[in-house]
Amino acid sequence: RVRITNMAPNQYALYPHFRSDGWIYFIVRDGGRNREDVVASDAALAIESPTWRHNGGADAYPVRVETFVDADTAWSAIEALHARERPYHLVLRNARIYLIERAFQGRFEAPVWSSGLAWHEFAGGFTTESATAFAAMQPAELYEALEAAR
Repeated sequence: RVRITNMAPNQYALYPHFRSDGWIYFIVRDGGRNREDVVASDAALAIESPTWRHNGGADAYPVRVETFVDADTAWSAIEALHARERPYHLVLRNARIYLIERAFQGRFEAPVWSSGLAWHEFAGGFTTESATAFAAMQPAELYEALEAAR
């Protein structure tokens, strides 16, 4: 579990932009000072960890993930999902393509602490509305949320 922001009261991290070179940009809005700043971080997404089987490790990721280094092979896998009418997410990071198979929205119940599960959550990045909620999160809850969306 890695925390990449530490917002003070009246500060909000907004509009994350994940670049394919591994950097994350977001805006920090400081309501107390009536100011906005652009912030960058090179924090990795959990899906990139070498411990996961799709990256050569021993651990199974909670949802099905395939990784590719070339677009042609990735397109073949994407077309196969289209033929099976299966939803998916694509994450392009650091010259790798992650293809994440998932359930359709509305076919699983999102956890109460979440406003929904999208590509960022499937890639292992979970946003909480407070530091207290983050501190209370347990890895098992995150696994269960993803497993329910398989």
